[in-house]
Amino acid sequence: MDWIDDIETPETSVTLCLKGKLVAEHERLSAQLAGMTADPTNLAGDSPGRDIADRLVQLREEMLAHERAFSFRAVTPRGVWRALRGKQPVRTEEADEDAYADQFHAWLCDVVAASSLDPAMTAEQVQRLADRLSNGQWTKLSNAAWNVNEDSQGIPFSAAASVLSRSSGGKSKQPEPSSNPAHGSLAGNPPSDTTTTTPDD
Repeated sequence: MDWIDDIETPETSVTLCLKGKLVAEHERLSAQLAGMTADPTNLAGDSPGRDIADRLVQLREEMLAHERAFSFRAVTPRGVWRALRGKQPVRTEEADEDAYADQFHAWLCDVVAASSLDPAMTAEQVQRLADRLSNGQWTKLSNAAWNVNEDSQGIPFSAAASVLSRSSGGKSKQPEPSSNPAHGSLAGNPPSDTTTTTPDD
């Protein structure tokens, strides 16, 4: 059974742009450009639309320079993860909503910290990071930490790669349909705000 020793623990990663001003400007200009595309003359020559398009290209390069990758690894052995998962707060009918939200967020920070691979973070550091991120960024980050522990992580299939492979003479087998649905974020029913919403688990 030497192959058991060769098993690698599941890992995943997410990438966030940590320069909010660049993201905001990109969103604003993208919306502005979308409103101008109805008239093709807005994009011709030295028109304002052309200037906006050029700035969007520049912004994308700047945003890439401020991206940060966060890598996560599943917590092992399973008993350690089971113990951490078992600490998930349970909301009672008489519980104060704000108090429960704080307890849930603290627990979720523990999950992210325990799963953090690069950069490695303590729960306190995760708390500080969460306070600086938007709700969407925090949801993306915390869901990645949850899913690397709870999802089955079957072999991914890329339709685009399959088409390119076949067109160059290679063969690619379609994946078999999975009999196990993905857990999704936070035990199958991702809340819109992991800091304030009760998980359905």
